[in-house]
Amino acid sequence: MIKKFDGIAIRGISAAVPRKVREMRDFIPRLQAGVDIERLIGHTGVERVRVTESDTTASDLCRFAAEQLFRDLELDPSTIDGLVFVSTTPDSMGSTSTILQFKLGLPTTTPCFDLAYGCSGYIYALLQASLLITSGTAKRVLLLVGQTNSKRLRKDDKSTLALFGDGGAASLIEASETGSILLSVASDGSRS
Repeated sequence: MIKKFDGIAIRGISAAVPRKVREMRDFIPRLQAGVDIERLIGHTGVERVRVTESDTTASDLCRFAAEQLFRDLELDPSTIDGLVFVSTTPDSMGSTSTILQFKLGLPTTTPCFDLAYGCSGYIYALLQASLLITSGTAKRVLLLVGQTNSKRLRKDDKSTLALFGDGGAASLIEASETGSILLSVASDGSRS
C-alpha cells in the first residue's frame, strides 16, 4: 500500500541513548576464530553500540527522548492527544504505552497503542499516528520507539553483535495545513 496523508507533519524528533558504550573491537576474543572484526566493521559501519544498564527499560529511554522533545519544542505534554509506542523489548507483558502516558503527564483521555515491530516499526507507528489524526481522533500524536536488545542477545553471537544497540526516540506527529506524509507499507510473512 502506498498512501499519502495530507494535513499531517512531523514537527520534531528527539533521541536518547545509554551512556554505556560497547566497542566492537573489544569483542574480538569472544568471536569465533577467523572472524575479521575490521571487515565486519567495514561492512556494517558500526564501530560501537550503546547498551543499557540492567535496570534501564525501553520506556525509560523513550521517556528521556520525549521529555527532551517537549523542551526543544516548548510543548506542554497536556496538548498530546495520542500515543504510539513501538518495541520488541517492552517493559512487561502489559501495555507500556499507558505507563508512558502516566510518566509523561499526558491526559488520561489519550488513546495509547503498543506495536510489537522491529525494523519497520517506525513506519507502522507513523501509519497509526496518521490514521489517528485523519480520523479526527487526535491532533498531536507522540510516537515513541524504544529497544533494549542488548538484554536479549547472546554476547558471543557474531550475526547480531554489530547490528543491535539500545536507544529510544520520540517524534511529534501533528495536524498541519501544509504538511503531508507519504507511506509505503507492505507485509510478507512468508519471509519471516
